[in-house]
Amino acid sequence: MTDADSLKNAPYLLPHEFSHSWNGKYRRPADLLAPDYQQPEKTDLLWVYEGLNQYLGDMLSFRSGLVAPDEYPEYLANLYSQLDVEPGRLATPLVDTAISAPYLYLAPNDWGSQRRSSGDFYTEGELVWLAADAIIRTQSHGGKSLDDFVKAFDGQHTTPPMVVTYSREDVVSALNAVQPYDWEGFFKKWVYDVAPHPISLGISLSGYKLVWNSTPNTWDTLDASVAQTQHFEYSLGFTTDADGHVADVHQGSPAAAAGMGADTTIVAVNGRKYSADILHAAIAAAKDSPRPIELITVSDDEYRTIALDYHGGDRYPHLARIEGTPDLLAAIMAAHSHH
Repeated sequence: MTDADSLKNAPYLLPHEFSHSWNGKYRRPADLLAPDYQQPEKTDLLWVYEGLNQYLGDMLSFRSGLVAPDEYPEYLANLYSQLDVEPGRLATPLVDTAISAPYLYLAPNDWGSQRRSSGDFYTEGELVWLAADAIIRTQSHGGKSLDDFVKAFDGQHTTPPMVVTYSREDVVSALNAVQPYDWEGFFKKWVYDVAPHPISLGISLSGYKLVWNSTPNTWDTLDASVAQTQHFEYSLGFTTDADGHVADVHQGSPAAAAGMGADTTIVAVNGRKYSADILHAAIAAAKDSPRPIELITVSDDEYRTIALDYHGGDRYPHLARIEGTPDLLAAIMAAHSHH
């Protein structure tokens, strides 16, 4: 809260935890309410408990002005693209990341893009609930929104402290009460079945499309300054920390094709000591040269020279407006007026 960049890099944290009082503590998945320590918690509905709450936390951070509402499209482009580049999604449905949450929360980062991670049911959960919001707004011609579902499902009425549990069927029924739709089929497709790409319906229904260029995404830049994470995943196939350590390499990327593995550290780029700026400069130079980008890496006590045959330049995601369509994201992220 005291550092502007740190706040903007994770604006959802305070409203996310605040809204858990309703979505998570008051209303909780039935299988998460273990009656005693002999019964296991079953975490398959964390895409509601945490996924919906990730959407609420982000929505409230933009609506309240912790971040300017008109910056949500840039934030959303970053969120979508990080999920879309994961090869693990070709085999693992979103619900499996929720079921595996007790293990994935503690799992190392190595090969996380192939295994998928606990963060996925938060961020991809947000995409699912953004799409649900856009569907409700579109189907009702602007008469209703996900706000109506949240008020009915999580708000209800003032009570003493209590826990009211729910099932997947209860979520579907409550959504149908707000706006009739094939919600069961919707969740089956985007949560319970393998989805080669994250759901983009919330983006397209809102009047936007994903575009790519060499201008860094605002949140990639913030991540570099706040968390010292440098983003090369859309070009070479990995991210680095401040010391050039690579925890994960995306399968099918130029780095993977060159034989680069996880848990390794880049020490030199084209014969020069590694820095993020040096690697970005090498990527830019390779656009106009047939020569590969040459890295020297070290893992434990083994040094290797790796040649990356990549000439596509830096790539970063952004959202662009679709001409002639209403800007639904602006409506969703606008602060409510008080009467």
